[in-house]
Amino acid sequence: MNQTLIFASFLAPTRYKMCLYMTEYIERTLGVPTFLLNGESFEDFASGDADAGLISPLAYTRLVSERVHPAELLAVPVFQDAEELNTLPGLVNIVVRKESALQSESDLEHCTWAYHARTGAVEEPLALHCRSMVEATSPAQALRMVLDGTADATAIDAQLFALVDHNSPHMCNRLRVLNTCCHTPGPLVVVASHVHPRLQRQIQESLISMHTHPLFAQQLHERNIQRFVAATDEYYQTLQTHCWKREAAGTPIEPQVSLRVPAHI
Repeated sequence: MNQTLIFASFLAPTRYKMCLYMTEYIERTLGVPTFLLNGESFEDFASGDADAGLISPLAYTRLVSERVHPAELLAVPVFQDAEELNTLPGLVNIVVRKESALQSESDLEHCTWAYHARTGAVEEPLALHCRSMVEATSPAQALRMVLDGTADATAIDAQLFALVDHNSPHMCNRLRVLNTCCHTPGPLVVVASHVHPRLQRQIQESLISMHTHPLFAQQLHERNIQRFVAATDEYYQTLQTHCWKREAAGTPIEPQVSLRVPAHI
């Protein structure tokens, strides 16, 4: 096997180093050269320009919403503080200024996105599909960037946003929730449909053994990841029978999708 595996990262720039460690480990265990590039479009999977990808859960919802999607879920991370694998997802609000012309997630492609990176933080949806990105040190600063016009949109945990609304209603009165989505821990690893099933399985097996290597286990630990586990598209399903509520808001929210990992893993 001498082909080069092309990985595309659709995550924030702050996650790029982690992606490098993941692809390096796959290269070591499979003996196959790997190359990591910044993802630009999911069409790269269909065209063969990318063999696998590392994406946020919210970006994955966009991928699977397409009638024919060119990549399938391969592995997902388990956080160190997770009590069980098939925990229910949290909610994240996509927030814009009240007077913003942005009306849907597709409009985010033309905006400046404020992201905040911290351990266990919510991944920004469609991050690399935005016109530009600015980094904030905290969710509060990201909201201030939206308010002062430095950024057009950001994502914030729905419970945290409810707390902001309770403590600073004057701030929330100037903001508008564009959409509320489900959040599950990232990064998710997907593989293009054109990759041979045997190679898909080898990549998957490599990822789920990453925590057994001292050097790479340390890299996972620093990012609050315990290990990766195998997952497939069949565990990613709509939650039509579930209804969620933001704490202190009292408004029922029906999330779009959820990622489920088999409990027996």
